[in-house]
Amino acid sequence: MHTTDIVTQLKKELVYLPGESAHLEMSPAGREKSSEALKKVKDARQSAVSIILFEEQEELHFVLIQRSEYEGIHSKQISFPGGKKERYDTNFIATALRETHEEVGIHVDQLHHLGKLTKVYIPVSNFEVHPHVFYMKRKQDFKKQIREVDEIFTVPISALLDKKNLHKKDIRVNKNYLLKKVPCFIFEAKIVWGATAIILNELKSVLNRF
Repeated sequence: MHTTDIVTQLKKELVYLPGESAHLEMSPAGREKSSEALKKVKDARQSAVSIILFEEQEELHFVLIQRSEYEGIHSKQISFPGGKKERYDTNFIATALRETHEEVGIHVDQLHHLGKLTKVYIPVSNFEVHPHVFYMKRKQDFKKQIREVDEIFTVPISALLDKKNLHKKDIRVNKNYLLKKVPCFIFEAKIVWGATAIILNELKSVLNRF
């Protein structure tokens, strides 16, 4: 299937999401469904991220970033461009676009909104994350925000769909806490786990329909 046909079909398929059933495969042991966890919290912080698809060498790729090292729970983790919703953001699409421009320098007027994926709650930071899927016809030059982004890299969709990239790894969150056998994707030695892997797995489930 040609990439433009994939994008057209994906936009149609994003109307019917697999939801949290697709989250389970990549959720660490003992992690509640987001919908259940949200019943127990008040004032979850709102955020949005961008899953940016583009064509390169006749294949769709997506964009990931590695966070800079800092004193915080998400230090050095791999994620999508995105962040906290501000009061002046009109909606979550606006949040995702603003943060994408700030973090990776993409001209957002070239991004076409295809749809959204199921929201994910991150207990350790009390963030409710709203993922939005965008397409740009050609790869842009990235410019990372030095303070927040250590690296920008891209991954072909074929790598996401390849079962050989599914793993379980022990992951050290900090010097005192080790998570055992965490489901993750490994792309060119980059370990993607947690909310980012959960979101990617729903995208993978949608793509596997066609």
